[in-house]
Amino acid sequence: MPSQVLGSGPIGFTDANGNQKFIPLSELDFVNGEVKADKWHFYKANKSLVDALLKDLVAGGFLISGTSTPTTPAMLLEAAISGNLGNHIQVNFSNIVADSSTPANSTFDCTITAKDTYSDLSLDSNSSSFIKKVLGIETTAGSLPSLVRVKDAGTLSLPKSGSYVLAGGGDAAKASKAIDGDPSGTAFTLEAWNNGSDGQYITATVSQIDAAAKPLR
Repeated sequence: MPSQVLGSGPIGFTDANGNQKFIPLSELDFVNGEVKADKWHFYKANKSLVDALLKDLVAGGFLISGTSTPTTPAMLLEAAISGNLGNHIQVNFSNIVADSSTPANSTFDCTITAKDTYSDLSLDSNSSSFIKKVLGIETTAGSLPSLVRVKDAGTLSLPKSGSYVLAGGGDAAKASKAIDGDPSGTAFTLEAWNNGSDGQYITATVSQIDAAAKPLR
C-alpha cells in the first residue's frame, strides 16, 4: 500500500529543455521502498530523469516514508539558567567513539559555550544603555542579564580594551575581575551572577572604546 513521502520541500530540477520544474511531495508515493511520481502531471515527459533523481534522494535519506520510525534523540540538553542566555548556548560534539555492542560504553567530547555581545554600552547613568542598567548589579537585575553583572561599589571610568578572565569563584564566592581603566586604575569590576568555581571559565572582552560618544555624568 502506498505511503506518504516526507522531505524538506518540493523536489526541484531542470528538465532536458532547461526549464525549472518542481514536484510537490503530495504528488509522490512510497511503494515497496521506492518513490513513485506517477501522479505528477509532467512525469511521463521526464520519467528517466525524475526516477534517477528520486532514487538518489531516497538513498541519501532526503526522502523518507511517512510510516518510517522517527529517529530517537540521543539526549535532551537544557540550559541550567533560565532566561535569554540559553538562546546563545552552542554545543559541539567531537571525537565520537560509538560502541554498538554496549552503547553505554560509547564516548565523546562535548564543548559548551555561551556568548553574549553588548554593543554601545554607556557610562552615562541617564542612558538606557548604561552598563549597570543592562548587565545589572548585586541588587537589581539588568535589562539583558547574562553571565556577569557589575559590582555596584565604586565610580565607573573608561575601560581599557582587552580580554579579562574572571577568577576567585568558590562554594561561597563569585568569580570576579577588575577591568583596567584607561589610562590607569580600575574602570569597574565584573562578577559572575552565581557562586562557584565555574566562573573562572568566563572571559569578558572589552572593545570599540569611544570616549566621546557617551560622556560621564
